[in-house]
Amino acid sequence: MNMKPFLRRILLSTIIFILPIYFNSLPLWGEPAAASDSPVPEVKTYDQLLQALRKIRESHLARGKMTNREENLREVWEIGRLIQEHVRDNKGDIQYRRQVFERLSQALGIRIDELYYRAAFARAYPAGWPENLSWAHYTSLLSISDPEERVK
Repeated sequence: MNMKPFLRRILLSTIIFILPIYFNSLPLWGEPAAASDSPVPEVKTYDQLLQALRKIRESHLARGKMTNREENLREVWEIGRLIQEHVRDNKGDIQYRRQVFERLSQALGIRIDELYYRAAFARAYPAGWPENLSWAHYTSLLSISDPEERVK
């Protein structure tokens, strides 16, 4: 019997179950993010959120700058910011948050854990990211709950 598919399913199930609990243990969705140089669309409904996220992805791809680390981080941060603001503004409970992330994952073709990381990234760095690190570095830093320790 090949155990790889079985183990992969268990690992994915664990990630999908654990990530929302971990990210919900972080400070609750924070204050509104600081203004960036891009206009913030209104995202009161899920459909508005999905449309805004698709527009962000399309605009970044259309500019052809997806090989630029700064541009990649900008897209990640903007998507995370919109998701976390939508969930905060709709005062969704854990079940609503989970549904939003699951639906967005299917609609955008982005893994659900990646969406959680993007929202956590925007929450951890509400005014933008301080250094030009790679996305892998930032995902590692997100495991540090103390903001002062994260900066060191």
